[in-house]
Amino acid sequence: GTPTDPTAPKSATSQLMPSNASGPVGDMRWTVPRRMRKPLLVDDRKRPIGDVLPGFALGSLADGWVPLQAFVLIKSFDEHGELSWAYRTSDPFNLEELLGALTVQCDVLRNKLVLDWEEEDSE
Repeated sequence: GTPTDPTAPKSATSQLMPSNASGPVGDMRWTVPRRMRKPLLVDDRKRPIGDVLPGFALGSLADGWVPLQAFVLIKSFDEHGELSWAYRTSDPFNLEELLGALTVQCDVLRNKLVLDWEEEDSE
């Protein structure tokens, strides 16, 4: 089981894992690196993306596309200056649908990397 973080709100649980490890399936709002022992997100309220990621911009969707949900992967420095990863979602996702979409993106990235490596080897 996953131990409960005493500094987290009562509804939150924490995964005690290194900051570079993958978190549990779902929203990683409560992934807690061993060195911190406190939640990465203490406020569960949804806020506009620009408020959460000030100064960042995203590529536009094609004309006629209507956004329904968002999954944002965030690379950042934590309060100790160490590189860390987090993700945030706009609304809860159907986990099977999210896993499928992420699997496809991983496959696309993997294929691109393989092609890049093959091009490097042929030079």
